Amino acid sequence: MSSNNKKKRVFKAKMKHCPSEVRGSITHGYLTPDAKMAQVVEKDMLYFLANPSAESYRRAYVPGEFEGVPLPDGVDLAEVDFVQVIRIGEGHQARLPIPKEK
Repeated sequence: MSSNNKKKRVFKAKMKHCPSEVRGSITHGYLTPDAKMAQVVEKDMLYFLANPSAESYRRAYVPGEFEGVPLPDGVDLAEVDFVQVIRIGEGHQARLPIPKEK
């Protein structure tokens, strides 16, 4: 086999996945402390502590915050500008990616 006919080796980045489980129609993710999402969750919890009457708020999307998290079909993170954060109990929040307006 000549050097022109050699197959090129391809390396694919392995995506880390958060441990998760589906209850009802909601996927619950359990974060590792070093995950970027853990930092985002902490900031969201601080927002709700500072605003105890707030049920939700919209903030800018943080690139990488949904890495390894299962997303609904049709969600393209390249099209996301904002995240709607909804309080769903003491210390728990749901995050919904909001796509760019067209």
